Amino acid sequence: MDHRDELQSHLAALGIGTAIHYPMPIHLQPAAAALGHRAGDFPVCERQAGRILTLPIHPWLSGQDITRVAAEVNGFLERMSPH
Repeated sequence: MDHRDELQSHLAALGIGTAIHYPMPIHLQPAAAALGHRAGDFPVCERQAGRILTLPIHPWLSGQDITRVAAEVNGFLERMSPH
C-alpha cells in the first residue's frame, strides 16, 4: 500500500491498532547476515516490506469490529485514490 503510514495513523486515531511486523525484509536482518544477501537481491520483498500493514486479527473480533475496520480502510483508500 502506497499510503501505509498514513493509513496506520488514521486507524490509530480511531483506536484501531495495527502493526508493521517486518519493517526490514527478513533477508536483510542481522540474523540472516550469514546467508550473504544484500539489498536488491529480492526487490519485490524489499518493496513490500515498506508497504505491508497488519490489520487487527484475533479470535475475539466481532463481526461488527471486522466491518468497522474494513469500512475505515476502504473509506481511507477511496479518499486517497485519484478520481
